[in-house]
Amino acid sequence: MKDFSKKEKQLGGAVLALSFLLAFHLMIFKPMREKLNSADDALRRENFKFRKYSDLEKKKDSLLAEYKKIEKYLDFKGSDNEKTAAVLSSVETAARQAGLNILDMKPVESAQNARSGRQAADTVAIYRVQMSAEGDMSKIALFLHGIADAAILFDVEKLSIVVKDENAGVMKMETVIAAVCLGQRGKVK
Repeated sequence: MKDFSKKEKQLGGAVLALSFLLAFHLMIFKPMREKLNSADDALRRENFKFRKYSDLEKKKDSLLAEYKKIEKYLDFKGSDNEKTAAVLSSVETAARQAGLNILDMKPVESAQNARSGRQAADTVAIYRVQMSAEGDMSKIALFLHGIADAAILFDVEKLSIVVKDENAGVMKMETVIAAVCLGQRGKVK
């Protein structure tokens, strides 16, 4: 074997040192940095979740109070026919209690409810009722108040009131009332 000169030894040492540094970087530093970045990202995600849930925990009382307001609307269960019958019955009860004379009342099939037969997994279903009734203005106002206080969440979508008999004060009301039925995915404790 040939003896190497001083410069060749220095060059060989430098190449060997650079090769060692490159191998050390590729085998140790780079994987360690990737794992640390991954752990840092996971830590940031968990911190974000923690802050989000701690904010929810701080608002727990107000959220539970809001839930209590809508909880009565979540117990609307049954098949589509049973729900439609319950909606019609509730509207009729409110009209009778207000003293309105119901001329016509029927369910209205909406495009949303007609699609795919309203799957059970839907969280919101809307049932519409078209109704014609007669009564004076105080009875109509009493009916609308009864709808607002019903156990079903109602929304009066269309309302038309015309004078039928001016001398007697009788008015004819045409309305479309939507019943919003909220599905429940899980109970709040």
